[in-house]
Amino acid sequence: MDESASREELLSELEKLRERVRELEDAEQGRIEAEEARARSENFLRTVIEKAPFGIALAEGTPDHWTITISNREGDRINGIEPGSLIGLGMDGDESVNAHKLTFEMMELDRTTWPPPKAPLPQAMREGIPTRNAKMLIRREDGSEVTILANAAPIVDDQGNRVAAVATHVDITEIEQREDERRRLISILEGTSDLVSTSTTDAQLHYLNRAGRQMLGWDEDRTLEGIMIPDLHPQWAFEKIRDEGIPEALEKEIWEGETAIIGPDGEDVPVSQVILGHRDARGELYFLSTIMRDITERKQNEQELQRHR
Repeated sequence: MDESASREELLSELEKLRERVRELEDAEQGRIEAEEARARSENFLRTVIEKAPFGIALAEGTPDHWTITISNREGDRINGIEPGSLIGLGMDGDESVNAHKLTFEMMELDRTTWPPPKAPLPQAMREGIPTRNAKMLIRREDGSEVTILANAAPIVDDQGNRVAAVATHVDITEIEQREDERRRLISILEGTSDLVSTSTTDAQLHYLNRAGRQMLGWDEDRTLEGIMIPDLHPQWAFEKIRDEGIPEALEKEIWEGETAIIGPDGEDVPVSQVILGHRDARGELYFLSTIMRDITERKQNEQELQRHR
């Protein structure tokens, strides 16, 4: 082999080596970019979890040996604990791990305490039992209570092995308080002897209390679908409500006057009526409410007095 051939062969091998180096460099660059992308994705996921407007907790391990590895700030707030306090809490067989971290109680709405192994996250992790929209109470260390909507689900790997579980808690305390207030209000409205009703802005009847149904001669289970305000009144009374009552209620927030409703036998029943116009935060009409009191006896007494004059 002459010197020229040896040189060509050496250059060829050198070029192959350079190509291999470039391949390795490209592979390394690809690995670095993949790791950076994965790190960005993990950081983004951690941020999403931390900023979520509901509590999130993640347990990892096996059904018999697991610990909580993620707990976000909203979950810690709901439980009334310092951020990150749940991390490390778990189970080792039948024994609790770091049980001192559990400074709050989970209870049924009747305040029956749930043993920690029966809580949604342990049930999902240990038994594979999911929890769906369970209302429950959290009693914090300071004695305050929070109503939550709890969900939990097991997580399995490709082989079907249970390797994790996730739980979410939504604080519905304010919603439940508003619902309690609504129930108390309805209890009051259903107990009064006056007719009380609400209607939409297009005159569709939305609510009518028990006394109102009795005054109209309606069954208690009669649906209000399709019933309009004019259906309750004789024509002259509705025209007065339409032309005087509602406009003044919208302008001055309240109107008082005497009208009538259609009684059980189709007769006019005289009533003293109050109409209220309710507006939303933007000042737009939201709904109308009215209270009506049967003044038949008063009208009869007035007529009797007129006859004796």
